[in-house]
Amino acid sequence: EEVVVHSHYAQEFLKKYNYNEAENILDEYNTRDSLSTCPSIIPTYAAEIGATLIAAQDSPIDILMYYDVRLHAMNGIFQIEGDYKTTRRLHAFYALRSFGNLYRLGTRCLCEGMPKGVYALSATNGEKTGIMLAVKNYEGELEFHIKNNNGSSYRVTESTYQNHEQTYEEKLNGNNTIKLTVKKDSIYYIEIN
Repeated sequence: EEVVVHSHYAQEFLKKYNYNEAENILDEYNTRDSLSTCPSIIPTYAAEIGATLIAAQDSPIDILMYYDVRLHAMNGIFQIEGDYKTTRRLHAFYALRSFGNLYRLGTRCLCEGMPKGVYALSATNGEKTGIMLAVKNYEGELEFHIKNNNGSSYRVTESTYQNHEQTYEEKLNGNNTIKLTVKKDSIYYIEIN
């Protein structure tokens, strides 16, 4: 939410000086402000990134750029392995991948009614629908209804700090309701087929 507040401030500042057509760009976004703490060791990091990406959709931000994916201390996305030839995906990678999946679907869908601490965004391409959840300060069951859906099943990819990726598939019940037990500081991507 802090990023959204600052983006509104920046937009008002630009308007004040008649830069009404200027893009509002958040460059070098990273929730860590120090080179001494690698973001990937912070359990909340992926949910923070995911929540920011989702919240930014309803803000004046035109472009948000993550800083950075070079293989050093500020990189919270990949980690280099001992052979210096192999990288390992870190928890926050799944927040960026989930958002990228929605972006490729193309058309944003209404996604509302989530409890405090759960950030949700959805998109469709007419055949598939995707839902991204960034769960910060919430644990428990979520239940939501999918409208205008022709799919018969859904696949959930869960990423937690402890287990970076677990996927399972379920059939949609007759009333197109998804029930999902979520964990704090986690990322979920739900693909409805």
